[in-house]
Amino acid sequence: MCDAAGRVLASIAGQPEALSWNGSVVAEAVSGTNGWYTTEVVDWRTGRVLWTSSTASPTYPSLTTVPEPGTDALAFTSNDSGTWLVSPRRASLPLAVAAEGGVF
Repeated sequence: MCDAAGRVLASIAGQPEALSWNGSVVAEAVSGTNGWYTTEVVDWRTGRVLWTSSTASPTYPSLTTVPEPGTDALAFTSNDSGTWLVSPRRASLPLAVAAEGGVF
């Protein structure tokens, strides 16, 4: 993660896929040593992993994400783990309805 001047602020383990509204939480696809992928949601400022998929997949994760306006929360649907609401301020919550772009 870099600032506007291009200075490195922090490194993450995988390929970033989405950011929370305030930019502090990132959903990423992480490739393991076996070439399989997991999905992680990380507070990149602290390096704290907030959520990780329970299983690895041989295919690259497909994420549909929706940031909660004005917050650090991120709702997402993953092809390997269902639908979740993740924030560093509370426990991750499984959601009954899939995330749909543009709707929160």
